[in-house]
Amino acid sequence: MSAPRRPLAIALALTLVILVWGSTWLAIKVNTRDLPPLGAAGLRFVLAAALIAATAGRRRLPREGRPAPGFWLGLAVAMIAVPYACVYWGEQYIPSGLTAVLFATYPLFVALLAHREVGGERLTLRLGAGLLCGFAGVLVLFAGDLGEGGFWSVLGGSLVLVSAVSSAASTVMVKRRLTHLDPLLINLRPMLLGGLLLLAASAALEFRMTWTWSARSVGSLLYLSVFGSALAFGAYYWLMRAIPVSRLAFVVYITPLVALALGTWLEDEPFTPRMAAGTVLIIGGVALARRRAVAPGPPPCQNAAAGATAPTGRST
Repeated sequence: MSAPRRPLAIALALTLVILVWGSTWLAIKVNTRDLPPLGAAGLRFVLAAALIAATAGRRRLPREGRPAPGFWLGLAVAMIAVPYACVYWGEQYIPSGLTAVLFATYPLFVALLAHREVGGERLTLRLGAGLLCGFAGVLVLFAGDLGEGGFWSVLGGSLVLVSAVSSAASTVMVKRRLTHLDPLLINLRPMLLGGLLLLAASAALEFRMTWTWSARSVGSLLYLSVFGSALAFGAYYWLMRAIPVSRLAFVVYITPLVALALGTWLEDEPFTPRMAAGTVLIIGGVALARRRAVAPGPPPCQNAAAGATAPTGRST
């Protein structure tokens, strides 16, 4: 690529990643209006796995060092089945922007789970301050916007936090066992297995719910599978090779703000002073917890294809 075109390509790729990952939360909200939440999530990942398999072509994981089937099943549960079941179900009761902000705690949970396992980092004063700041933001949100929404709102918000914890656990699993392998391929099996598990859960628990195949449901499903997976995934990993990793860090901070803006603009979702305060505390906590300029990695619940590959030195 010629020098004059490269900055334009970088700008376009960054814009694509930020807009797509900032808008997937709203797309999930739209998708669950016509489709059962577990079924919609499962179908999304089966389609995404097919796209990734087509992209991978004949590439295969090496036999040496390949984990046993039980590991892949556990990773599928931690990376796909639990996080997306929680997010899709929880978004029925809380705004999409608030969901994005709550899930922004993901790197904080990675820091808690991996501060001794990944990179040998210890729980320093700065990291501890970041954790306290971020979780203070969570308390602000639960004491205000979520608490005022009643039981179902609090439950929905709690499930999003469970999603963040499970996604963080899957990141630690990958960092311990799979960092030497192709990131495209290590996502393929968990996506397919996780999608099938979600579809099985839907068949068992959502058999009375109606699947309404409208332009809205089909469009949001395809958007999540194609743009939220293949395109943004490819753009992000191209950027990791094209620019210094320190320039990618701001993606972590901007995507929740994009989600908030889109939810307020397109869905008339509320944006209160308490929500603003909680957002500032959570994003500020993540910034404090980040000790080095390391590529943030694709946020799991914003990218169907990249959830398990986030470098954690710290953070997402």
